Amino acid sequence: MTADQKMRDLFHHFPKPDHLRPIEKPWLFRVWDIDQKFLFLKNNMLVAAPKDGNSPDYLVAMTPNREMDENKFPIFLGTQDGAQSLSCGESGGQPQLTLEGKAILDLYNDGKEHKNFTFFSKSGSRIETGSFESAAFPGESRERRISPKAQDFIAPAQMK
Repeated sequence: MTADQKMRDLFHHFPKPDHLRPIEKPWLFRVWDIDQKFLFLKNNMLVAAPKDGNSPDYLVAMTPNREMDENKFPIFLGTQDGAQSLSCGESGGQPQLTLEGKAILDLYNDGKEHKNFTFFSKSGSRIETGSFESAAFPGESRERRISPKAQDFIAPAQMK
């Protein structure tokens, strides 16, 4: 399954936010870069490092941002427990990624654009790769490559 197909499935699964029926869980993905460095949380910091036998199995929470153009696959990214979300702000005139104490489901359900928390998911040069780009700083921020393979995807119904 391609990265674009995964994003279409994500958007199809999550309806427009309905404040009478909020969703309970985001989808979870393993995310790694083209150098096989996985993203995970260590001492409250998001880091990328090679995965080995001692590495935690860290999953990234993901929901669509329904308040922006769906054709660009705008998404929110958060910690596995959903308590923190990735944000792109400005520091010293440069875009900077930070983890903020904003729950990913709060972002999804409140009906606001949240540009600094939004990332566009883009297809890569190969069908199984993709990248993320900040909606707040399009074209300026570094893109993190992803490779969501079908066996590495966990949908909410499969979570324990």
